[in-house]
Amino acid sequence: MMARTTCINNKPPLGTLIAVRLKDVGKTQKWLSEDAQVSQIYLCAVLAGRANPTLKFLKKLAKSLDINIKDLTNALLNEG
Repeated sequence: MMARTTCINNKPPLGTLIAVRLKDVGKTQKWLSEDAQVSQIYLCAVLAGRANPTLKFLKKLAKSLDINIKDLTNALLNEG
């Protein structure tokens, strides 16, 4: 099943939310993977909707991005 997309760059809602937040804070995916201590390859797969993130993974992203984990989980739930 393909993930539903919400913007012109064809990213699923979770990927879009993270991309917007990274742009807002002037950071890159590479920075996020290093700061959250997650694999950059796995991060890219999650952002593209090709991998399902764990709660632990989402918690790491939320902390690094200084956003509420509920925002990330809501975006993830909107993908299906």
